[in-house]
Amino acid sequence: SGPVKLPISDATKFITDLCSNVSTTILNLLLVAVTLGGQSILKDLSFSCPCAYPSNKYQSLLLFIGPSLSLFMLLLMLNTMT
Repeated sequence: SGPVKLPISDATKFITDLCSNVSTTILNLLLVAVTLGGQSILKDLSFSCPCAYPSNKYQSLLLFIGPSLSLFMLLLMLNTMT
């Protein structure tokens, strides 16, 4: 009733699985940071809200959805699982 000893192969598999899960999480956090940073930079550099009613809605919608959608499309193209 001492400590449970795992074979070396099980221990290395556990560490490999843990590292792959962590790398996926880090990649997701990096993508969130790039998306938010890109949106804030775009807003600071190019946002000038028009006063006309329909065009201000379309411009603001494109400003907030455009960078996220473009990064999503890029990741779909680069992902080997899709």
